[in-house]
Amino acid sequence: MATREEGRTTLQALKVPLLVLVGREDPLTPIELAQEIADAGRGELVILDGAAHLSNLDQPEAFNAALLDVLR
Repeated sequence: MATREEGRTTLQALKVPLLVLVGREDPLTPIELAQEIADAGRGELVILDGAAHLSNLDQPEAFNAALLDVLR
């Protein structure tokens, strides 16, 4: 398992856009951690209200809209 520093180094090496989607009520990935991930990869953080860890199931319309915005 990679350490947090190894993960940060990997994220910093990315050459593609990074989108971090997190549910506001996610107990496993708190918003602060999601922001850290987004910052390390120079990415965008989108917080989905009314969603927990499975934000794509909790808020599929909002999840898909955020994903499609990046893909366009």
